[in-house]
Amino acid sequence: MSLITACEEIVGAENVKVDPETLKKYSHDQSFVPASPPDLVLFPHSTREVQEIVRLANRTGSPLSHSVLV
Repeated sequence: MSLITACEEIVGAENVKVDPETLKKYSHDQSFVPASPPDLVLFPHSTREVQEIVRLANRTGSPLSHSVLV
């Protein structure tokens, strides 16, 4: 199972964004760190979904950014 598919099972396909426009929007913040686009952006709607995302990231060794979890 791909990471995207696993995330879709957690938050629903409509809450997993991989389009270039969204990835660009979430590739930077107000810091001086150079922009770095994420592989995907998730929009969880509950504490349980966030917990499942963190567990998935730990299992797969995938990095998380708080700016990605909005």
